[in-house]
Amino acid sequence: LLHIRTRRQLSINTLESYRLDLNDFLSYARQNKIEKVSEIDRGLLRGYLALEKEALGRSPATLARRVSSLRGWIKFLGRDPQWQVQSITALLGFGRRMKRPKTLPKALSLEQILALLKVAQQKVDEAPPRKRLAALRERSALELLYSSGLRISELLGLLPGGWRRWKYALL
Repeated sequence: LLHIRTRRQLSINTLESYRLDLNDFLSYARQNKIEKVSEIDRGLLRGYLALEKEALGRSPATLARRVSSLRGWIKFLGRDPQWQVQSITALLGFGRRMKRPKTLPKALSLEQILALLKVAQQKVDEAPPRKRLAALRERSALELLYSSGLRISELLGLLPGGWRRWKYALL
């Protein structure tokens, strides 16, 4: 964990999640009479994920994070010369085919949209003259997004200059 904290500069929450994931896996390994890291095999990893998914009902996002945690740990362990290259290569293939289901974004309710547009209009009304045009642009962009169903990337593509033109907008 010290390695990923210093090398990959992950957030504290991510590090804590990885720590919990690895501790859970190691507890599972001990319950299955695994005494040495070198005794870990794909069967143990698959059994752990099956338990997490079936018995404990973990979400696909949690399972994907756990696979990522374990693969990163295995990759780190692969730097140790006592591990055989074949065992590391075999274990690194673990979990590659796991796909997270794609979900649609959640739409805002009519009340939320109206509140958002009200705040945008207040910004227009309160804007000093030199910033009024930018505030109008932002309000217009919000109206266009929610009245047409555009994605932000599509809206940005409508203007010459795309994102560069909008980089100071509060979208």
